[in-house]
Amino acid sequence: MPLDEWSRLLRQLGNLHDAGQQMAEARERAAKAETESEFLKERLRDLREQLAAANEIANRPVPEPDPMPAFPEWITRRWLERRKLKR
Repeated sequence: MPLDEWSRLLRQLGNLHDAGQQMAEARERAAKAETESEFLKERLRDLREQLAAANEIANRPVPEPDPMPAFPEWITRRWLERRKLKR
């Protein structure tokens, strides 16, 4: 086999080896990207559920507070008397 053909075959073999390495790296990157994509989809789903729950809570009607009960007259009178004394 002539030396030129042998050199050409070795170069092609080297190119095939490089292509195989690049293919393996590309597969690894694709697997990482797929894993990250699944994680982000799951996180987005969780955040949407949290947002829906927060909106549900925010949209609930707020109950009216009970009116403040009136103080008995004797408490009110004493409070007013003490207040007058402090002045």
